Order: sequence, then structure tokens, then C-alpha cells
Amino acid sequence: GRTSKPSLGVFAQCSMTSTPANSARKGLRGYLPSLAQWLLPAIATLIGWHTFSKRFGYPVHTDAELTYLPAARAFLEQGWAYLLNPESYRVVPLAYLWPALWDADPSSIRIANACLWLACVFFIWNTSFILGGLRAAVLALALWTFHPEIPLYFSTELTEPIFLAGLFGWIFALAKVTTDQKARFSTALLAGLGLCITLLSRPVLQLIAPLGLVVLLGYFIHQKITEASPTLPRQAIYRKLSFLAWSLVLGLLVPGLLILKNGLLFGLWGLGTGSGAGLYLGTHPLFQGAEPAFLGFDYDINILAVLKSNEGDHLSLIADRASRSAAIWQIQSMSASESFFYFARKISWWLFHHPLTLEIFGSGLRKLRIFELLTVVVACGLMTKEWCQHKRTTSVRMASPCPDTPQGVFFTGLLLTFGMLLVQLTPILYNSRYSSALLSPWLILLTAIGFSYITRAVQVNGKITKNQLILSLAARRESALLPSLFWIILIAAATPVIYNITKKFNTSNINPNMMGKTIAHIDISSDTSTQTYGMKFLREKNWEITQSPAALQIKVNALEISKISGLSMFNALWKTDLAIKTDTGRSCKKAEISYQTEAGAILQPAGKNGLIIPIYGDDGVQHFITHANREMRPQTPGSLRMVLNCPVGTLVNWQGTQLLESRHPWDAAEHTP
Repeated sequence: GRTSKPSLGVFAQCSMTSTPANSARKGLRGYLPSLAQWLLPAIATLIGWHTFSKRFGYPVHTDAELTYLPAARAFLEQGWAYLLNPESYRVVPLAYLWPALWDADPSSIRIANACLWLACVFFIWNTSFILGGLRAAVLALALWTFHPEIPLYFSTELTEPIFLAGLFGWIFALAKVTTDQKARFSTALLAGLGLCITLLSRPVLQLIAPLGLVVLLGYFIHQKITEASPTLPRQAIYRKLSFLAWSLVLGLLVPGLLILKNGLLFGLWGLGTGSGAGLYLGTHPLFQGAEPAFLGFDYDINILAVLKSNEGDHLSLIADRASRSAAIWQIQSMSASESFFYFARKISWWLFHHPLTLEIFGSGLRKLRIFELLTVVVACGLMTKEWCQHKRTTSVRMASPCPDTPQGVFFTGLLLTFGMLLVQLTPILYNSRYSSALLSPWLILLTAIGFSYITRAVQVNGKITKNQLILSLAARRESALLPSLFWIILIAAATPVIYNITKKFNTSNINPNMMGKTIAHIDISSDTSTQTYGMKFLREKNWEITQSPAALQIKVNALEISKISGLSMFNALWKTDLAIKTDTGRSCKKAEISYQTEAGAILQPAGKNGLIIPIYGDDGVQHFITHANREMRPQTPGSLRMVLNCPVGTLVNWQGTQLLESRHPWDAAEHTP
């Protein structure tokens, strides 16, 4: 799509290159044919639609089937009167209004989402083109189109498509307002509409947007008091900031009215419930703040809801408030060191994705994030360095520093918003879907703009003849080619290196020190209850590994099975204490845990999440803890089987095995009002 005089902005002014408008037009002639402005977005759209077509017949997503579509059907039956029903606040409005617009029909919704994909492509292309020129637009579109996860959600009935379309529309309109000297109020209106859509579909900006409005109003008041007659440049700044303020006011208007409605009718001063559940699960000690399924567990939040509200609906108002109080109690129960490591690990998952998601979506998910973050960090470092040099060599009265240029201000704003959003998401339930849909849009734009800045000295000249395409690299006037190439090569080389380093830490096992309250139903400590393979008996409960891998089996007899057969344990755990000592210079790999029946069948869930545990081999007692749900819950006599991948000569001391039941939701209920 066409935009008004796209430019390199901060890059052109800081680097003394060609003028912004000429630079963008020259780029279009030098890099790709002029038809690239519509050809590349069209290709990206077709690639996305091809992905949708392959998944069009997939089953309805669980969240949509259980929550969104029933609410949409209720709205179709009751009309706008549904908003007066307490059921209306269980989810944000567009979660059911968008499906209701298409008669809650999954096929129609997916076709409509394909149109939203086209809208996202348009907004991403034009936003990046405005802020960083053609190369930024091409990179942003590539990062979006070939993302391993995001395109998959457009062929579902989830809220991600409508949220992303609104988010990118809002950012595009803000970019127009910020960079275009002739921006109109209609652009601010488009920004307000985009913000409204994001808040009504996934209200992650419900704190950041009002904060931005307060900051702008404070700025206006301060300038009104301190500056009686603003200069013409100041008047231009006021005009842009007033448009930004109006876009926030318009975007917050409808959500504000809905909050007022919910508050007056139901006592809920928010767009919907669910934040309590997100906080409870996001600070849950046993789940480590991620999806319970990552470790083989089930959601226990409905148990808390039953205990606090006598109904198993965690989205009810009473249950939502109880969940929020339980989350606060969970955080307060952590020591300072536990809290630091707990949330540091969650931040690493938000930024680099959880190890389990790599098994689902592939290693490209993390490699892409590493590339994006490296590019943004390098760009920020170079911008800061150049800005500092600019400040030392330029009088403040003669010229403004780089961050004061429209593109520099916008890049800084995107970066600050991303940082605030990351902090806001840290205590919330982590899953890959949230990480990709909520953080990737900002990183895609930041990476594209940052890459354009890093490569600003590189000019690609192309010539097409009848028989060949000739491409050459050159340096722009007064710019150095080698530093830009150095940073490009460094980012490209560092990405797989950092990935391989992080791959070594791809474990997310249960933390023995943060399991919440548990009770033991089976306690096995007798030496006669063990059986070994590839191990030589030394003395009671002590063996030496003679063959690798070796196996230690802890027998579970019929009497112990009878102890748990009548129990309705929701989440159960196996806990085995081993002291393993290896010779210096040699180390164990990992232990794999399963349940083996007396008939010899080895049982494990389809996903071995949390059943593969690293072995430290430092002679200290290590707690090997896994879930005991589904196949790991003993139904018949057998044994807990532990395969130890340790070198020959390793000493193993077994100190006991227990089958535990998690009582955390009951404990949380006792500690919350």
C-alpha cells in the first residue's frame, strides 16, 4: 500500500545520508521493482492463506468450544440484553461479538480471520515502510509470514486474529501521526479504533494505554504553565501529541463505558474476569507459572473456585477475586531468592519460549526470538552511541539529538511499551500462544526498524538484463560499509551459538523446594522393594553401575495400590530420593522415569513432559520428582522404573520413594479471604 513519504528518519538525520524521501524512493528503484509495494504484501497474503487452507478443517479449539462460541450463541439468542447478563463479563466482548457476527459458525469465522490476515499484512508493511524504508518492510513481512506459530491461530476461532489486526492497525495509525507532518484527525480516529479493538479482544494494554494518556495530559499541563507562546516547531509537536491523546481517548471510550457498566451492575470494575486465574496459575509454585500440562498436571483452579464460591467456575466474580488473593499469597510465600529465580525463569520463557513449545513448533521459534532480540540490542547500542556522539559535537540549539526525530521517538516508544508489557506479563500464566501473540508483534517491528538502522550504510544495487540479475553492495556516501557488515555477520553467527547454549538448559522439571503443600499416600523405603538392572549390589540401598544405561525399579505391591484406589487424587506426584556420585571428569546425562506393570508393560503418557530429569552426580541427595497422573498413576501392581544414564562405576544410593498428592488449592483456600 502507499504511504505518505516514507523515510529512514532517525537514520538519515543521524548518519547524514540522503534526504528521507529521496532515500526511500531511491531504495525502491535500487532494491526491487516499483511493483514490490503491492507484490510482496500480496505474496505474504497468499502464503498465509495457503497455511489456513491446510488447517481449515481442523477441530474447534477447546477455549472456543467451551467459552467463546457458547457466549456468541447466547448473544445471538438474547441480543444486546446479553450485556446485562452476568455471563457477559466472563470473557471480553469481542471474544463472543466477533464470532456472533458470523453466526458462531467456525467455517465463517475462519474465512473472516483470513481477511484479518490481509489487514495485518497491510498494516505491518506500511508501518515498517514508514519507519525504516523498504528493507524494514520486507524483513517485517518475512518475520510475520514465516513465524512458526502465529499464522496457525488465524485458522481458529480464538481472539488472536482480531486482537492482532486491531493492534497493528493502532500502531500503523500512530506511526502515521508521529511521522506525517500533515496527519489528520481521521488518522487519530483509526488509531482509536485499533486500540479499542485490542482492548475488547485481549486487554493487555488496559494499564499501559491509560498511563500513556495521563503522561500526555501531564505534559500538556506542564507546557501550558511554563511556556506562554510556543514556537512553530513546538506547535507542530503539540499538534501531533494532541492527535495521540485523542487516539487514546477514543480508544478508551467504549472499554471505559463497559467497565462502568460492569462496575455498576455487577461490582466488577474491569472488562471481564480471568485475570485472577491468570495470576493464580502464573504464580503457582507446582506449575512454575506455566501451563500445568507442561509438567503433566491438570488445572486445579476450579477446585479453588469450588472451595471459595461453591461452584466450579473460575470465571465467576467470587472465584476470580479469590484466585487473585491466592496469587498474592503465593508470591508472599516465596523467599526473596525464590522469587528472584522464579520470575527470572519466567522472563526467560517469555523471551525465548519454554522448552516444551520447541517440541511442538520447532527450534525455529527460539532461533527467531534470539535473532530478533540480538538485532534490537545491537540497534539500541549503536543508536545510543551515535546519539551520545551527536550530543557532544552538536549544540543543543542548532539541532535536536537523534531520539527527538519522529522515527527515533517512535522506535523508543515501541521499545518502552514492549518492556512494560513484558513486566506486566511476568506474573501471568505463561504459554507459547501468549508469548507469540502478545510479544512478537512488537519485536517484529522493532527488529525490522533496528535492522534497517544497522544496515543503513549498505546499499544494494541491482540490474536486470535479459539473461541475468546483477547485484552489488556499496557504501552510502560518508558511511562505512564494513561496520554494518560486521554487525550483520555477528548477529547471524551468534544466533545459532546462543541457541545451542540455551539448548543445554532445556529442562523444566518440578522444583522440590516449591511444590506447595503435599501429603504422602505411599511411602516405600524397604530394600526388598527394589530391583536393579546393570547395577552391582554393594550394601543395603547402595549399588554400583556396571552397565550404562542402568535401571532402578521400586516395586508397588497390591496393598499399596489398595491405599490409593479409593482416593480421588487430582494431581499426584512421584518423589524418589537418590544420592548419585560419579568419578571426576565424568558425568551423568538424564534419568527417564516410567511405570512398569508386573506384566512388563512400560507406561508413559504420550508426552514425556517432566519425566526426563537431569542427573547432577555430585554425591548430594537429589529429589527426582515427576507427576503421577494418567499412565503414571498405578492402577495395578508394578514398579516405578528409573533409567539412569550414568557412566560405569557411578555409585547410587536410594533413600526412599513416595507417592504424594498435591493439596495446594486447599491450602491456598485456607490462606485467602
